[in-house]
Amino acid sequence: MSGERTNVIFPHEVLKELRELVPKRQRSRFIVESTKEHLSRLRFQRAAREAAGAWKADDHPELGTLEDVHRFLSKIQKKDKKRLERTRP
Repeated sequence: MSGERTNVIFPHEVLKELRELVPKRQRSRFIVESTKEHLSRLRFQRAAREAAGAWKADDHPELGTLEDVHRFLSKIQKKDKKRLERTRP
């Protein structure tokens, strides 16, 4: 893995557990992957905050219940799956 070095200060108990659970030559990758996952959640939360209120319930009566939402998402997933199948060699 190429990149930059940085210094990070861990609480003693966190570092102890990291050393116990993650083998020596895998710790950097583990920390990077964990950081990527957390950053992804933070980006999603920020996008959700920024998009809050963009849809009004009155504008989308077809999504009035949880069952309606599941049906809508299922329909989208089926379309995506069909499109993906068409693009595969």
